[in-house]
Amino acid sequence: MDNVGATISQLAGLHQLFQRKAGEVELLISEITTAVGSPGGRGAVHWEGQVAERFRQEWTGSFVPNLRRLIEALQESGAYVERNRQSISQVLNGA
Repeated sequence: MDNVGATISQLAGLHQLFQRKAGEVELLISEITTAVGSPGGRGAVHWEGQVAERFRQEWTGSFVPNLRRLIEALQESGAYVERNRQSISQVLNGA
């Protein structure tokens, strides 16, 4: 029996989805940071001036921390799903 209020295999897939998407957001941060650079610095894309510097400051000061919170939320949600999957599995297996 694989379905008691949830399908065990689907919960495992959901856990993996949360983990995969958290990794994708981390990659997004890395790729954009490489492209635009850090405040006071340069990135792979040639972009100078006040607008570029203002964006770099916003990117590192606001956008990246918000994206890191998203990563954390995705990881926590995945862990929550996994704990529930394990609990249901233990009940089904009589452990």
